[in-house]
Amino acid sequence: MNAPDEGPSITPADAWTVAAPEPDAGASADELQRVQLTAERRALMLTLVRRVALHVLSSRTGIEALQHIAHGACRLTRTRFAAIAVAHPDGAGLQQTVTVGAPPDGPSATISGEEMLAEAQRIITLGRSGRSTAADPPPPSDRLLVPIRRRRTVLGALCVVKATAEEAFPADAEGTLRALAENAAVAIHELHQITRQRSLIRALIAAQEDERRAVAYDLHDGLTQYVMASHAHLEAFRTAHAEGAEEEAREELDLAARFLRDAVLETRRVVSGLRSLALDDLGLAGALEQLLAEERNRAGWESARFTDGSGGRRFDTAIETTVYRVVQEALTNDRKHAGASDVQVSLEHFDGGRPGDARLCVTVTDDGRGFEYPAAGADYAHLGLHSMAERVELAGGTLDICSGSGEGTTVRATVPALPAPGQEVSP
Repeated sequence: MNAPDEGPSITPADAWTVAAPEPDAGASADELQRVQLTAERRALMLTLVRRVALHVLSSRTGIEALQHIAHGACRLTRTRFAAIAVAHPDGAGLQQTVTVGAPPDGPSATISGEEMLAEAQRIITLGRSGRSTAADPPPPSDRLLVPIRRRRTVLGALCVVKATAEEAFPADAEGTLRALAENAAVAIHELHQITRQRSLIRALIAAQEDERRAVAYDLHDGLTQYVMASHAHLEAFRTAHAEGAEEEAREELDLAARFLRDAVLETRRVVSGLRSLALDDLGLAGALEQLLAEERNRAGWESARFTDGSGGRRFDTAIETTVYRVVQEALTNDRKHAGASDVQVSLEHFDGGRPGDARLCVTVTDDGRGFEYPAAGADYAHLGLHSMAERVELAGGTLDICSGSGEGTTVRATVPALPAPGQEVSP
C-alpha cells in the first residue's frame, strides 16, 4: 500500500509565523482571550524555532538543540516531563536519550528509549496502513508521542507526559509536537554527522598508529638486522685483514656486501609500502598492473588479469593513492584469506553528464571462499574492510562489497575522477 501524501514541505517557522486569526467584531471576551493566547503560543514557537536553529549551527554535539526542543515541548504542551530518544545512526538500537523535567509516577514513568522508538515506528506503520488491529494496545492517556523522522527514516521519538492522567493536553498539543519533531530531525541528523566524523577521525588516528607501528617493526626486524649484520662482517673483515688472513677477510667482505644488498632491497620494500614509487613512474594503471603481477607471483594464482579502461589518464594524487591502497588491501586479503585461483582487477573511467561528475571505478574480483557480508562484517575487521571504506569515503566515494560463503568476493570502489594538476580528465 502506498504511503499517504505527506503534503508540501513546510518548515516549522513557516507554519508558526502565520498571523493569528482575527476575531469577529462582536467577539466575546473569551474569544478575544483565545485569539490572544493563540498569538502568544505562535510567537513562543517562533522564538523556540530560532533558538533551535542557532544551536544546531553552533553546537558541538547537537545535544543542546535537543534539550531546547524538550524544554519547549514541556512549555507548549503544559507538561512537566519530556524525553527525546535518538536512534543509533545505523538504525540498531538507541544512541542517546535526552530528558527534561521530573519523571511522573505511573505507567509512563517506566517508558524506555527503545520503547519510544518502537512506539514511533508503530505510529508510522499505522499511519501508512490507515488501520489498527485488535492487538494494538491503546496509547496511555497521560502521554503524547510523535516520531522524529527524516524522509521515511525514523531518527527518534519525542514524548511528553502529564503530571496526572486527569489533566488535559492543549487542543493543538500533537500538532505542536510534530512541528518540534521536524526541528529535532535536523538536530539529530547533525548529531549523527558529528558522531560519524568523530568515528572517522578516531579510526584514522588508529590506522596512522598501526602504520607507524608496522613501519617500526619493518625497520627493526628487517632493515636494521641487515645493516647490523653488514657492520659485524665489516668489523670482522677489518680484523682479519689486519692479521693478514686475506682469505677470511675476503669472505667477510663478501658477506658484508651481500647483507648491504639485502638492506637496499628491504629499504625499497619499506618505501614502497609507504608510497608506491610505481604510481609516480608508471601512473595508476601501470602501478596496479605491476601490483597484481607481484601479488600473483607471491600467491601462486593460476590466473590474474588486469583491464585498463582509464584511457591512460592521470588523476589527483590523493585519488590515485586511495585507489591503489584499496586494490593493495583487497589483493592482500585474496592472498592471505580467500584461497583464490583467479583474480581480476579492472579500472574504469566514466565521464558523467556534467563537469565534475566524472567517476573512477576500480573492481577486484576473486573466485575464493568468500564470507558472509555484511552479516559477519564485524568479524572481518582484520581483513581491512573498514580501512578501505574509510579511505574511499574520505575521498568522496563509495565502497561496495559483494560476497558470500563459497561464492567469491567482489570489491568495487567508486571515487571522483579528479584530474591531475594541469590535466583535464574529460575528453
